[in-house]
Amino acid sequence: MVEPHLLAACFLKSILKSSVAREFSLDGETPLARKKTNKSAVVLIDCETIRSPLSKYLRILRGKVPNAKVLLIGRSLPGDEICRLLFLGIHGYVAYEEVSERLQSAIVAVRAGSFWVPREILENFVRYSAKLNQSRAAGQLGLTKREEMVVELLQREMSNKEIASALGISERTAKFHLSNIFAKRGVHDRHSMVMIAKSEQSSKAHVH
Repeated sequence: MVEPHLLAACFLKSILKSSVAREFSLDGETPLARKKTNKSAVVLIDCETIRSPLSKYLRILRGKVPNAKVLLIGRSLPGDEICRLLFLGIHGYVAYEEVSERLQSAIVAVRAGSFWVPREILENFVRYSAKLNQSRAAGQLGLTKREEMVVELLQREMSNKEIASALGISERTAKFHLSNIFAKRGVHDRHSMVMIAKSEQSSKAHVH
């Protein structure tokens, strides 16, 4: 268990009846480092209290405890953000308001190899993963510089007209770029494209 705040750590241990949490760290900057880690080990992290970027923290954690499964607790998040966290390699997420009631069940499920996220979020994750893998298999990952700029603006929730204005192009040309981008990524709407873009960014973070 990684919980920098002593009071919160004591609260979590009391929920877990102490016997479940066999090791915990009050240092949010240094992930736990065991000499031997059981494949069923679960690392519980309060993601709101660590000071390092979560993606960087998880990379370090995987290097030190490669077999561990990661369960996060934190504030309530929208579904697409939890989906992004799945791409970072977590196995479950429990909102603060559900900790008392569901944390033990979440740990048991994650330890057994399941994911602890709402079914619809897991389905989205599987769907976007499949689309991303299809794109890679078809060699369709390459976007032009202009298309990359369009995707960046798309993630800012800009309309076609706003994208055209920002790039100094016509709205018709902006629509043309979006059509090409959708075709390359195997999607049919803006929301799906934004999710694919976020998943690609998370994948790149894993590599680096």
